[in-house]
Amino acid sequence: MEKSVFIKALRPLFFLSFSCLFLPTLLAQDRFLDSIRTEIGKIKADTQKIKQYNKLVYLCQNLKPAIADSFFALSMDLVRKTGFKKGMVEALNYKAYGLSTKGVYKEASEIHREAMAAAKSLNNLRLIAETYNYLGNIELNLGNYERALATYDSSIRVSSSAGLESTKYHSLASQVIVYNYQGNYTKAFEIGFKVLAYFEKNQSPDLGNHYSTLAAIYGNTGKTDIALSYAIKAYNKGKEGKDETHIANYMSNIGTLLMVKNDLKNAETWMLNAYEIDKKTNNIPGQSRDLVSIGNIYFHQENFARALTYYKKAYDLALQTGNRSSVITAAQNVGLCHLSLKNYGEADKYFKESLRIGTEMKSADDLMYSYFYLSGLKREEKKFNEALDYFEKYILYRDSTTNLANVKKLAEAEANYRLDKKDQQNKLAKEKQEALYQADLKQKQILIYSAIGGLILAVVIIFLGIKNSIQKQKNLKELSEKNIKIENASKIIEEKNKEITDSINYAERIQFAILPEASEISSHLSDHFIFYLPKDIVSGDFYFPAQWDPKLGIHVT
Repeated sequence: MEKSVFIKALRPLFFLSFSCLFLPTLLAQDRFLDSIRTEIGKIKADTQKIKQYNKLVYLCQNLKPAIADSFFALSMDLVRKTGFKKGMVEALNYKAYGLSTKGVYKEASEIHREAMAAAKSLNNLRLIAETYNYLGNIELNLGNYERALATYDSSIRVSSSAGLESTKYHSLASQVIVYNYQGNYTKAFEIGFKVLAYFEKNQSPDLGNHYSTLAAIYGNTGKTDIALSYAIKAYNKGKEGKDETHIANYMSNIGTLLMVKNDLKNAETWMLNAYEIDKKTNNIPGQSRDLVSIGNIYFHQENFARALTYYKKAYDLALQTGNRSSVITAAQNVGLCHLSLKNYGEADKYFKESLRIGTEMKSADDLMYSYFYLSGLKREEKKFNEALDYFEKYILYRDSTTNLANVKKLAEAEANYRLDKKDQQNKLAKEKQEALYQADLKQKQILIYSAIGGLILAVVIIFLGIKNSIQKQKNLKELSEKNIKIENASKIIEEKNKEITDSINYAERIQFAILPEASEISSHLSDHFIFYLPKDIVSGDFYFPAQWDPKLGIHVT
């Protein structure tokens, strides 16, 4: 019971986060509406007025719905006057968002679709992606998990094409919630930590919601202490943003985790405080969640009659909102109370309702517990064959890793349920034999394919080795021939160099032979010196004495 209650009660209701500069405390002032109208009236640009009105529509939805409606009307009046369609899309989405927080999903969905049509007419990819997100949230809260995933995929596709990273990761975070609801924890963790890294790096306003989601996943996988640490992180983030809807959700989660840790006194305090906030903000889905959580406390204390009172109220509120996931949660807990009170007929009715809705939603988690509870009920009624049937179906879903993989098995299980025991056993035996045969055949195929693959690989390796060896020998031969040519050329160059050097040296001897002796110069010029230093071996300059005009006594050298 404890694990089931935890899983069902910890599921966070998903709401979009939005940063806003207006303080909620102003809503308590009697003349708030008039004062805000006056301040916005000072803004000259109508488009800016529309944006401010839209922000107030979002902010006031939960605390002051009537004021939110007034701002929505003011925004739409200006939209009609200016034709500012972008502002109209935002106003419609915020209006619908407020309705969805109260569980009015049908009307909210219609308004979001009107916003989508306008966004597409503008070809504004940001607004289109955001509106897909809103529509996905409604499908999520209605328990239409496959449609929710598909709608979020549309948002991700549009966001990626437009480079809208923040919107893309917001949709991915929403998909993590769906995977958690479906019991696909592997996928939930895989995407969840990618989203966490992005949100923490960019300090996203959605970080608190994502902490809450991770708390739920860790709680559902039995890691209560880690779950509690994330739930507290979410609560602290919620206090920073002062969004009471989120704060109540986070408080309820903390209370549920404390209950799992058997700290019932503190758990009840957190849950009751959450319930008071949700009543104040008229958050119907939140109230349903809180009533289940409070009922869990009394169930844990084996005060089944009082627990039943809270569960029944939660069930009625869930029916009112149309949130099928909440209906299943409340129905299962109402059934457990009736089972504990030995009201077997009532227990059977509520368990089968949860089974029916879980089958429609294709939710492995909900189906698993519905079958488990029905198995326990039939055991108490001493209907052992039915108890065994239900228990086998419970095992099927307990051991599954994803809900999607079990859709086919669910259909088979439902068909088997309509057969008598003997036919069912024969079919199971045949299926087992077929499975063994297929497994044996598959194993043989694997061995054959492995042997063929190994042989092909060996041939390829040998071929490559031979080819490499031939190429290596060819390269060595070419290299040797090139070395011989280089050596021959070097010898020729060396010989030519010697011949040239010898010729130059011979020229040097000839040059020195034709230069005058020092004594010959001294006979004409006693005071002299000779500086003769060729650059290399021979010189291009020569010196020689000469006598000119002896009558004047001039000597020239």
